[in-house]
Amino acid sequence: MNAFDQDILLNQPFAALSFSEEFRQKSKKMGFSTIGDIISIGPQVLVRMEHFDYIWLGELTAFLTKHGVLNLLQPSQGNSRI
Repeated sequence: MNAFDQDILLNQPFAALSFSEEFRQKSKKMGFSTIGDIISIGPQVLVRMEHFDYIWLGELTAFLTKHGVLNLLQPSQGNSRI
């Protein structure tokens, strides 16, 4: 995936992507409207958020894997306190 396509994917609202209604609702409760919102906070913050659960994370990681961008969910180099 090129950088332009990746940017489009990260900034699409969840309603425009192939996520379940449960994923969309939970994301909204957590304050997210795009994948970019999730990626920007990093996994160490994400797993401590209210409403976080591993079913939600599983759907997110499956989507990111399908699109070849799972690496974006990893902590930044030198900042891996997970």
